[in-house]
Amino acid sequence: MWLSDKIAFFIKSIIDFIFPPLCLGCNQEIDSGFLCANCSKQIFNAWLGVCAKCGYPVGYNERCQHCKTGMVLPRTRALGYYTPPLLPLIHALKYEGKKSLVKILGRALAGLLNSDPILRKADAIVPIPLHPARERERGFNQAFLLGLEIAQLTGIPLVNVLKRKKNTKSQTQLVTEERILNMQGAFSLKDQRIVNNQKIVLIDDVITSGATINSAAQTLLSAGAGAVYGLVIARA
Repeated sequence: MWLSDKIAFFIKSIIDFIFPPLCLGCNQEIDSGFLCANCSKQIFNAWLGVCAKCGYPVGYNERCQHCKTGMVLPRTRALGYYTPPLLPLIHALKYEGKKSLVKILGRALAGLLNSDPILRKADAIVPIPLHPARERERGFNQAFLLGLEIAQLTGIPLVNVLKRKKNTKSQTQLVTEERILNMQGAFSLKDQRIVNNQKIVLIDDVITSGATINSAAQTLLSAGAGAVYGLVIARA
């Protein structure tokens, strides 16, 4: 065993010398893991400004559009903007299948939830679902995995009650009005009784126009949910 450990350490040393590990957030060399100290600090600290009313991330001297666009969520929190270091981490998770990042991002989201006086009183965590065809293609739903991690760390139960009944086209190239139309009627509930009078935190990776998370929230509220809030990794 001692000899095999020495050999494994020797091989790893050679690999790290030839291909040194890089921070997924900024692409700088690191000793080990996924993130450098600076990127980790950005993810685990609420460095961005937020709207005093709804908690939505806003930039310096920026007016909160979230409160004025017909969103049904009274509060939405995000770790930061959809820029480095969060952007490459989200891409690595979603498109490169680096599911080990769920531990890091889930822990950061759980910390943000616990620090928020409203979100931490939630009764349930509900992930935004993918359409079954999209989930089969990707192999997993990142929102569900993040929700599991957050539930474990906060003690708030995960309730996987939403179903994506409409295989919507990608929102990436659509303008706001097209995104809203694209998401109309996209969700349904597996069991309406589960959400009755419950305070729910919806989990997703990125919020852009808010069309997706707003549509999911409307579905839950129509079924009798007491309140629905949002928690995402990044705001685009």
